[in-house]
Amino acid sequence: MSVNVASEMRPIPISADNTGAANLGADNPAAVPWIPTDADIQHTHIAHWQKQLHLDSYQALHRWSIEHPTRFWERAIQQLGIHFQKGYRQLLELSKGIENPQWLVGAKMNIAQSCFLAPAAATAIVFQRPGKPIEHWQYGTLERLTNRVANGLAAMGVQKGDGIAIDLPMSPESVAIYLGIIKLGGVVVAIADSFAPEEIRVRLKIANDYSLIKVIFTQDAIWRKSQVLPLYSKIIAAQAPRAIVLSCQHERDNIWAQQPLRTGDVTWENFLSENDQFEAVACDPNEFTHILFSSGTTGEPKAIPWDHTTPIKCATDGHLHHDIHLTDVVAWPTNLGWMMGPWLIYASLINQATMALYVDTPGDVGFGEFIQNARVSLLGVVPSLVNSWKRSQCMN
Repeated sequence: MSVNVASEMRPIPISADNTGAANLGADNPAAVPWIPTDADIQHTHIAHWQKQLHLDSYQALHRWSIEHPTRFWERAIQQLGIHFQKGYRQLLELSKGIENPQWLVGAKMNIAQSCFLAPAAATAIVFQRPGKPIEHWQYGTLERLTNRVANGLAAMGVQKGDGIAIDLPMSPESVAIYLGIIKLGGVVVAIADSFAPEEIRVRLKIANDYSLIKVIFTQDAIWRKSQVLPLYSKIIAAQAPRAIVLSCQHERDNIWAQQPLRTGDVTWENFLSENDQFEAVACDPNEFTHILFSSGTTGEPKAIPWDHTTPIKCATDGHLHHDIHLTDVVAWPTNLGWMMGPWLIYASLINQATMALYVDTPGDVGFGEFIQNARVSLLGVVPSLVNSWKRSQCMN
């Protein structure tokens, strides 16, 4: 779930007259700490859509979206400014049945391009490393690093359709790596940085059935609850392919001395290309961009392929359900190995907003201070996290 936490909060309208929102707290007023005013509601993207379509309620808009799916998605694509290298001749084709829809027929695109529609000087990422001041990354800075990643991979011989794994915490560098892979036409195989070697090995094996993995991006160590924990050694134990190794940038522990690089592995600094210009590789909309995995709690994890159309759904959810505006700062504690990691990238950047990334776990007061200092306006949480805050009273 997500909550708006800034002074100018903009929740999604439940009904045109606000009675739906009021009814949520009818039995227990204390359960709803804030109810939107009419002015708040009229500022939302959903209200804007209703006005433009001459619809008098949210229910009418919902009904219109179901009855006119192609018109809904055409409007979403236009509102978001999705970039095409070649336009589609048909938005939706159902000759193979509704269970096998063909989207954006005839188009050529690379969804990474739609992540850089904001002005180059706008803030793309707010980030904090342990013990360091908050960093502000501009869209232009992020795009240049994305291009350097794509050029670095191309210099290694990585080609369109190749798989590139990522086992990293969420950081500006991991976002640039993610988008650089996609800009090259590669397929991201993202693995949560908390996994043990065997869990890493299983996911790499499954992903190879979809796209042969050529390289993995990882880090020497990760910062968790004021501890530096090894990560690169788990990659070695999992018998992962050639690795590009970043540093957790914590001077307290000399991780490099503990774990020298394998033959063939390279440091981040030696990998990066100096060339910060790259022409996005044109792809069919249904070509894979990302192999996501289910949790694996009920058996072997299942591969869930994303293509160049999936991020449009992420961005549309952010646009309408979360009401992300250009001025918003969006935080959602997550990892690229989980669905919300890529969702956060696309929902924030395609909507030309700012995403806030925090390197440590969100379970203590440091996270709350980051949310405050980064001026986060939309915070995604899960009930277990909120319960831990309540038990420890760390956010009081």
